[in-house]
Amino acid sequence: MKKLLFLILIPLIFSCEKNLSGHWHLKNLEGKPSMLSIDILKNKDCYLYSSLSGKPIKGGYYLEKKQLFFPAQCGMFHFNYEYKNNKIYLKSYLSENFIAEKQDDECDRFNDFTTLLDIDYLIIKNQRLHYKPKGSIENEGLNQYINIDYSEKNKSIRIEFFNRINTVDKIDSIIKHLENSVSDSEIPFINYVLIPDKNLKASDLKLVIDTFNKGYLKRIFIQTLKIKPKKMNIFEYIKINKIELDSDNKLFYIIN
Repeated sequence: MKKLLFLILIPLIFSCEKNLSGHWHLKNLEGKPSMLSIDILKNKDCYLYSSLSGKPIKGGYYLEKKQLFFPAQCGMFHFNYEYKNNKIYLKSYLSENFIAEKQDDECDRFNDFTTLLDIDYLIIKNQRLHYKPKGSIENEGLNQYINIDYSEKNKSIRIEFFNRINTVDKIDSIIKHLENSVSDSEIPFINYVLIPDKNLKASDLKLVIDTFNKGYLKRIFIQTLKIKPKKMNIFEYIKINKIELDSDNKLFYIIN
């Protein structure tokens, strides 16, 4: 009888495990969508995404303990879970609780996250490996992503930060906000990752960079999309001192 019961339980266990493999969107218990999403792979690796640009956090999926764990400050992404009705109920003692809903196979990071600006990503078609900074933006907690485009209607540069549209004259306020959000010792290591629309003029980007650099030189990089992005590694980064920005040509032509 015990042997029969064990044989019955085996397919049930593996059925649950199979159901958890996939891409999941998180929302809070009130149903409000979260910026977080999770990929659970069949080999039990799992990844937590908190933004389109940011590097995912690699974690672990522990079927026996019913836990999902992602390394983070104070264990805030250490979840116990319950799987029922095709949903994962995530419980954390140190952060918010979530409900995860499985998405179809066509869903990806670009569909997960939206911005207020319609950014058409730069793509480096010519392979210029010297553009990629080594070890400069590995600390995700110090990376600040800022979208930039130009409004033909208002004839002005637009900057998106914290889901708000700002003008260039607001950059000082943005810098103060970011510097106040970290310790004094971390301020010199904040990475300002600019994400410009490919049709932005190089001279407009130079104006933004010069404004950020007022007072002291910041660590500024430009984010571009890879030609053939892989799921976990879709962006490249350019050091701004490698680009000639004294031009009214569009960035697409300057970089390529």
